[in-house]
Amino acid sequence: MKIPPPIRTTVPLLLLLFGVAFTLTLYLVLLSSNVERARQSVIDLARSESARLSGLATSSTKSEQVQRLTNDLGYLNEDPELKFAIVCDADFRVLRASAVEWEGRALDSTPAAFVRDVLDSVVKSSKSVLRVIDDREMVISAHARKSKGELVRITLVVRDTSNPLAEARRTAAADTLNAAGVLSVTLLLLWFAMHGLITMRLGRLMENTGIREGDANVASLTGADEFADISKSFSQAREELRTRAGEILLQTERYRRLVEMLPAIVVVNRNERIEFVNERGLEMLRATSKEQVLGRVIYEFIHPDYLGSTRRRLEQMLQSDEPTTAMEEKLIRLDGSTLNVEVAASAFRDQRGTAIQMVATDISERMENAAKREELSRDLQDKHKELETVLYVASHDLRSPLVNVMGFSRQLSNACAQLGAMVDRAREGTLDLEEMEPLVKTTIPRALKFIEQGVAKMDALLAGFLRFSRLGNASMEMKPINMSAMIKNILGTLTYQIQQTGAEVRLGELPSCVGDQTQINQVFTNLIDNAIKYHHPDRKSVISIEGRESDGKVTFSVTDNGIGIASAYVDKIFEIFHRLSPSLTQGEGLGLTIAQRIVKRHNGTISVESQPGEGTSFTVTLPAGDEPTSP
Repeated sequence: MKIPPPIRTTVPLLLLLFGVAFTLTLYLVLLSSNVERARQSVIDLARSESARLSGLATSSTKSEQVQRLTNDLGYLNEDPELKFAIVCDADFRVLRASAVEWEGRALDSTPAAFVRDVLDSVVKSSKSVLRVIDDREMVISAHARKSKGELVRITLVVRDTSNPLAEARRTAAADTLNAAGVLSVTLLLLWFAMHGLITMRLGRLMENTGIREGDANVASLTGADEFADISKSFSQAREELRTRAGEILLQTERYRRLVEMLPAIVVVNRNERIEFVNERGLEMLRATSKEQVLGRVIYEFIHPDYLGSTRRRLEQMLQSDEPTTAMEEKLIRLDGSTLNVEVAASAFRDQRGTAIQMVATDISERMENAAKREELSRDLQDKHKELETVLYVASHDLRSPLVNVMGFSRQLSNACAQLGAMVDRAREGTLDLEEMEPLVKTTIPRALKFIEQGVAKMDALLAGFLRFSRLGNASMEMKPINMSAMIKNILGTLTYQIQQTGAEVRLGELPSCVGDQTQINQVFTNLIDNAIKYHHPDRKSVISIEGRESDGKVTFSVTDNGIGIASAYVDKIFEIFHRLSPSLTQGEGLGLTIAQRIVKRHNGTISVESQPGEGTSFTVTLPAGDEPTSP
């Protein structure tokens, strides 16, 4: 493992910066000290020279003053750092100067006019003045001479400080370079020492912390220092982390494979947007690529009927951090179709915040099976009810003719016994024909008649049982049916009954349906035949047949103005062998029962509404078809 930048580059950079900062600081300190000493020396020299010249200008005799000043000014003029020296009176007229051409002139007419403000200060205060002008690199020293309390003479010396200051800077730079050389060697030795004692060992120590897959084992540092102890601890931690990392990678791979193998939609939703979906989820949502799903709002796939409840559940789960129980919902797939699912969701937190993981299982087959079970349960209940009816018929309706058959069979047996006794007496010659005549002409024929009627009744009931039982096993050929053509054919077969009762049949527009044509024909034949059969004797019979289509279903109605059905019998007319007027009509009472069973087998419904004395209306609902409505 390479040494990280804070160790490899920052430490040398810090040492370099320290050396540069130290060198600059040393240079500034030395420069300040040397410049200050050079400036002070110039100031002292200027002050001493101005004081000496002032003393010379006050010698005993005039000739001596002139001679001494001339000699001294001539000497000073040879000084390279002396800009000029002058002696002037209180009116600023030059008496003597290092520049002879200035003598006798007013100060303002000489190049030394810039010192006029210094002379003004001397005149005002009558005291000596020292002025340092840094921007012009010069020092001005002025001394006042008084006589009898009045200012009579001013001596002024102007010296150049540029040469001493430059020399001071050169000296400071030279001293700084010497110090920088020593410091550079010292810092270089310090860096080599740090590199050998700390950086290299720290690099080895950091190699011990590597947990990248495929890294070779790195030996721990030896020794008794802190780095060796830390290296040993890192080696142990590294092995533990390597083991844990391997386990985590294995678990992650197992989890990924499990998610991809699940026969369900697995979605990770963060901030209401999908950031993960498994391959099976893409198939179930009818998506061809993940780009069609990822990044979209999760609620776009929720059916509007479940949108509000789903949003509330997820928001509540984010607040409580408790997983939701599995709930049935409906999804909208990319092709617009719907999918019934059972959704379980739970929230989890990671370095990016809170997210929700949702697992949606397809329950379409389960719901279909539940619907089938419910349908089978209803069929079973119907079968149970039919069985109860059959048992009732077997124990009641079949028992009545059987009792008649048994009773009249005994009566017939008694008549036969009487005839046998009469035959015996006839052999003896004592036969009484008048006694025999009632048996032969009345008793025996009547008994045989009632026996035949009972047997016929039982035969009709058993035939009805057989027809009803065969209906559930009969195969159906489902196809579109032209209902207008079918009803017209039925009315054609019932023409005689319609003419006999004088009924008027009103036929409306009838949409087509899907079903077994033979069985649907049987249903409507029975309904129309009942409408004709149970007409009202006091008014003309009117029968209306109409139909309408809605939501994939077709509803037909057969309405009459006949005698109607009493409310007590409305719920019983579909029971097996139930007859409203046994004395007025023939049949076994199976027509409506068979009609109801046929309609149920077509996943339809049949119902009745009736008012006694006013009429009856039967309503039949069947699947819609695409057959044309006109024959």
